[in-house]
Amino acid sequence: MRKLFLLLCLACLTGGCIKNTRTEAASAPVALDDAVRDIAAAFADIESDIGQAAADCAAAGGDRKAIREALGRLHAEHTAAADVAFIDTRGIMQVIEPAAYKKFQGADVSGNAHNKKMLAEQKPLMSESFKALEGFSAVAIQYPVIDSGAFSGSVSMLLRPESLLKALVEPRLKGVPVDIWAMEPAGRIIYDPDAEEIGRNIFSDPLYAPFPGLIEAARLIAGTAQGMATYYFLGRGMTASVKKYAYWQTVAVYGRPWRIVLTKAEKEGVNGKKTLEELGLKSLNEAFREFVALDEMQEAIARKDRKYLMALFQEFYENNPGLYSVQWVDEKCITRFGYPPENSLKNYRFDATRDAAQSGFITAVKKGRESFLEEPLMEGNIGQMLLCPVTPKGKYRGMVYYVRIKP
Repeated sequence: MRKLFLLLCLACLTGGCIKNTRTEAASAPVALDDAVRDIAAAFADIESDIGQAAADCAAAGGDRKAIREALGRLHAEHTAAADVAFIDTRGIMQVIEPAAYKKFQGADVSGNAHNKKMLAEQKPLMSESFKALEGFSAVAIQYPVIDSGAFSGSVSMLLRPESLLKALVEPRLKGVPVDIWAMEPAGRIIYDPDAEEIGRNIFSDPLYAPFPGLIEAARLIAGTAQGMATYYFLGRGMTASVKKYAYWQTVAVYGRPWRIVLTKAEKEGVNGKKTLEELGLKSLNEAFREFVALDEMQEAIARKDRKYLMALFQEFYENNPGLYSVQWVDEKCITRFGYPPENSLKNYRFDATRDAAQSGFITAVKKGRESFLEEPLMEGNIGQMLLCPVTPKGKYRGMVYYVRIKP
């Protein structure tokens, strides 16, 4: 998404942004039509299955085992669902599946906007995206459980838009010089091929504030259900501007719309994709390497300054909305602390004989070499981790690493 908007912004600033919106989507590329059809079909299946799960929970009559079985069946049918839960009339998650998320059972989620709406209106809904307790950007799809005519709670599916759209969109775009991404009308990016984009809000993220053309383009797409815009782009390393097209359509679930957008070049053979490098922006891994190499980071590690390190970790975490945590593991393979604390291990000693599943992590720390890993987390899920060594004054002091939940 940042690719499109920064392209539009740069075009406006360098002499030519032509917008041409349409209410018809007939001219949209086939890839966009196909993606929208697939996304709509996936949501139709979810709506049908969550409705059946709600009926099964009602029929269970309060039997927790039967409710758990109904939730298990629902979760098994939808791989993009992180978890599913039965939430009672007080907004308490009474039953949750799969077992990896059982620690959230009993959590009070009545304060969330979508739960307040469910408790007040008792109608099916999909929420706006939010940072879930589970540590990633998600939406909640909820369906009321009506038992003998009375509202007894709701079935809630925590869905990762990134997981759903990645699986549906990416196979269609292999070898095709276009991008497809998605945003909410409120401006939040819910899917982009570059994970660095996901979770940012075009209207409020400081990254976009210097670019008024960007904000204008975002509001155009946000305010129109479908259309097309043309713009010109001159990126780094390019000697001539290239005319681009942006097409968008809308998929809505229980009245909540997502804008699905495709960008492509006018000329055949010209790549419609724009990389972070072309925009002069760093990837997450590049930015993290530079972050760990900062003198203040190295010095704080040397003096074991927890307060200062936590402030540094927090800043990086908040500037990269897709992260689960930023942590420090010392040379003895003891994870000291991280931010946020609830997603981090504290003074946990890894042991190869006890933690065989984390053998790659242990090996990386002992060897002291930068490593990118995908390994199971202690709290469930698969974590994607980049471990970077810290060597203040030439002495190895372990690794600073980020964790991102794998889509």
